[in-house]
Amino acid sequence: MTSSSFWKYLGVSTMLFSGIIHLSVQAFGHLSMIPHAAFFFAFGTAQIIFAILFWKRKTMTKLFLFLGMAINGGFFFLWLLTRFLPAPFIGSPESFDLMGILVGLAEVLSLLALAFFLYKKEERKHHVLATVLFASFATVLVVYPMG
Repeated sequence: MTSSSFWKYLGVSTMLFSGIIHLSVQAFGHLSMIPHAAFFFAFGTAQIIFAILFWKRKTMTKLFLFLGMAINGGFFFLWLLTRFLPAPFIGSPESFDLMGILVGLAEVLSLLALAFFLYKKEERKHHVLATVLFASFATVLVVYPMG
């Protein structure tokens, strides 16, 4: 297995895991809170669709990788933020639990996989970390105030 294959398998499997958990456990587990359920349904679906596209693509543009980082990194940093600040639609910080930690770890691993492909593509290697952080935090800045 080549290093590219390893990172692709890792990225796809961790994105699928995160998307399925967000779609099934979070979205359908919170049907009494429609905005909360709709949020997790939309982002869980986006993660699954992105994982499938990531698997099928032969070449990856910087924009494609940036979108993946925005989805997965944004979800991770939003999860981390809501452990300390009030969660959207809930009004109080949430607790650390095993499933949340596992999904957070999966999102970090998918970010690493996407960063690997961006690193191979980017001529200015030092821009990769900045891109990962910008994509992630930009998502949080857009999504968190919506709640």
